[in-house]
Amino acid sequence: MAQILVIDDDSALAQSIKLLLENSNYTVQTCGNGTEGYLTAISPVQPALIIMDIMMSTDTEGFELARKLKNNPLTRKIPIIALSGIKKAMNLPETDLKDPDWFPVSEMLNKPVKPETLLSAVEKWLKSS
Repeated sequence: MAQILVIDDDSALAQSIKLLLENSNYTVQTCGNGTEGYLTAISPVQPALIIMDIMMSTDTEGFELARKLKNNPLTRKIPIIALSGIKKAMNLPETDLKDPDWFPVSEMLNKPVKPETLLSAVEKWLKSS
């Protein structure tokens, strides 16, 4: 089954997502910050999909990581699902994060996310990659 990388500084949430995905027969690796996540993404065993938080050790870490991944030829085709509470926290309209140059992710899901919503997004992006 597909390998998925979860990057989130909330270790309890990352472990919950890992269990959910492993119960759906995915192989999952977790990382607690953008630096560790980037190094894992460019490793010889690359993930088929990345699920990541936006606000980790800094408020912009996820934005910076998404751009870094999309600018690297090794990782640019890996779909990224951003999972964050930033839109609700900052009261941003839906369209504010849909600029592919500024925030190049495949999909943005709001925390808290329902398990079935996350699984549906994972399946959709794995099929498209």
